[in-house]
Amino acid sequence: WPALMPRRVRQSRARKKPNNEDAEKEQKQQEEQKQREKLSTEKFHTHRKEAQQSIQKILEELSDSSDDETQENQERLAHIQQAMRGEYSGDDLAYDKVTQNLQSTCVICLEKVRTKDATWQCDQCFCLLHLTCTQSWARSCYCEETGGNEDENGYWACPKCRMLYPRQEIPRSYLCYCGKVENPPVDHWIVPHSCGGPCHKPLKPDCGHECTLRCHPGACPPCPQTVQATCYCGSETITRRCNDREFSCMNRCNKMLACGEHQCEHPCHAGECPPCPKTRIATCQCGAEEAQIQCAEGDFHCDRVCNKELSCGNHKCTTICHSGECDSCPMEGPRPCHCGKVVFNDLSCEDATPSCEDTCGKPLDCYGNHLCNQRCHPGECSKCRMHIVKHCRCGANRKSVQCWQEFLCDKKCSRLRDCKRHQCRKKCCTGDCPPCNEICGRKLACGNHTCQAICHPNACFPCPVTVDVTCFCKSAKITVPCGAERKTKPPRCKKDCIIPPTCHHPSRQPHPCHFGPCPPCTQTCNVLPAECSHPCPLPCHDPIPPWPTKPKQLRKFDPLRLKSLPISEVRCQPCGALVNRQCLGLHEQYEVVCHTNRIFDCKRPCGNPLECGNHFCEIPCHIVTSVRDKRQLLPDPRDIPTKEALEGTQTKIPG
Repeated sequence: WPALMPRRVRQSRARKKPNNEDAEKEQKQQEEQKQREKLSTEKFHTHRKEAQQSIQKILEELSDSSDDETQENQERLAHIQQAMRGEYSGDDLAYDKVTQNLQSTCVICLEKVRTKDATWQCDQCFCLLHLTCTQSWARSCYCEETGGNEDENGYWACPKCRMLYPRQEIPRSYLCYCGKVENPPVDHWIVPHSCGGPCHKPLKPDCGHECTLRCHPGACPPCPQTVQATCYCGSETITRRCNDREFSCMNRCNKMLACGEHQCEHPCHAGECPPCPKTRIATCQCGAEEAQIQCAEGDFHCDRVCNKELSCGNHKCTTICHSGECDSCPMEGPRPCHCGKVVFNDLSCEDATPSCEDTCGKPLDCYGNHLCNQRCHPGECSKCRMHIVKHCRCGANRKSVQCWQEFLCDKKCSRLRDCKRHQCRKKCCTGDCPPCNEICGRKLACGNHTCQAICHPNACFPCPVTVDVTCFCKSAKITVPCGAERKTKPPRCKKDCIIPPTCHHPSRQPHPCHFGPCPPCTQTCNVLPAECSHPCPLPCHDPIPPWPTKPKQLRKFDPLRLKSLPISEVRCQPCGALVNRQCLGLHEQYEVVCHTNRIFDCKRPCGNPLECGNHFCEIPCHIVTSVRDKRQLLPDPRDIPTKEALEGTQTKIPG
């Protein structure tokens, strides 16, 4: 019967029946939704924690960078320098050279070396670099030196002093300055990157003592120990600093000279004594001449040829002045022919060497290994005249030339040299292209100079130039690598600003030395207006000249040439001082503002008795020419008009 039911009825009944599969599916979806919400919440908390840590790190870096400008950091630096001194008792100048390395800039990345950065220090120039920068620099230099083959032993160089280090000395860990502690902890009260313990490095030159400073940057100072030192000649022994143990007593040396007859007359000196300056009479080896020579000179030889007869009786000795018997005649005894094949035993010293009339057969200096085909002859053999086909040196062409000649074609080599930038361009090159001899010319990392070294494939060395970053008045300065001056803040200057005032005041208010425009002047104006004698009580309101903002204008702008504003050009507000003034009819005094009109009437009747004596003047307040009552002029001592004001008043009084 369900099949006979209408379709809509069957569908509505099917919807009304509970379905267990749908309920399980819906429950599963709800659980998955809760799981996703849980994962999303955990991810949110993780990202928030990471963001908080990054913000904290940035704040710490900002606080580190701003510490240099605070008085607290100056006190901490002084405390660090005193703590680093330890038991050192040597010269203060030598110690100051060590403390100059407390603040450093990495010459590779031109960034400041901060307290929490891992660092590496060169053993020769003692420059302080970031550890990661040093590792990448060393690997690039090493791979270029060995051609990328890590099995070979190569070298890498310090980017500042070019000192070579073997591959095994590429830094792999962060060590303190003395090398005893790995990953030294950050302590704001000791030298940054230091372990805080004694240095104990052997001093140079090697004297047997160790450095007594606390673990410090830079080279160790000279040895401060005191020892018993002997002068160069050995006549005096006194107590001196170990680093200055060698000294001269300035007495006569008196050491025996090499001549064995005289003593050194120079003051006590280091090293060997100079040659004896005295002279003596000496006879030459052949006995023909006598001459006066330096005592330090050896045997005396004249310039004459011996000319004694040799044992053969036919020839004479050609040796220049000599002692003893002359050598035997070089033409006596058996002599070979010119080619060396036949030996003649019965020749006298006067006979010339004969030829064996055979072919010479000596190997020629040629490329075909040919033999000389001339008859036995004296002297050198001539060049090989045989023609052969030769390939040029690069193997691109061949030609028939004489055997002794070298055949070179005119084809120029197009291979790149070791710099990987320039072609060889050598004619008939064999493939062993010479090193590039052109100037590199690439822009250095500083952005100010170009590389002047011979063209090379790897990264250029950092710029060797140093720049002084100064305050505005140039009283304080710090030295940084070239290129780092754009990121380095000017040093803190303790002197006052030297920029002249641009207002009418003779000098500015004292404020520290700075770059840019000075703060507005807050001194009292005190300019006397033309109408009264009250100085202006307002703060300085002179116009401030514009300060250039464009780089080209700043380069030409010199703040020290600014001029003060003349007092005649100062424009003050109307005087607001309160003064007592009388009306025209001298009735009463009124408290008015100084800049208001001095001539006014009170609108009251005049009240002055007339000449008749019976009546009073009823005209509104006016100037009284003849006072017949008790009214009188009462001037205010605070209201002292100037001549200009009086002249203006007289022109306004009606006649």
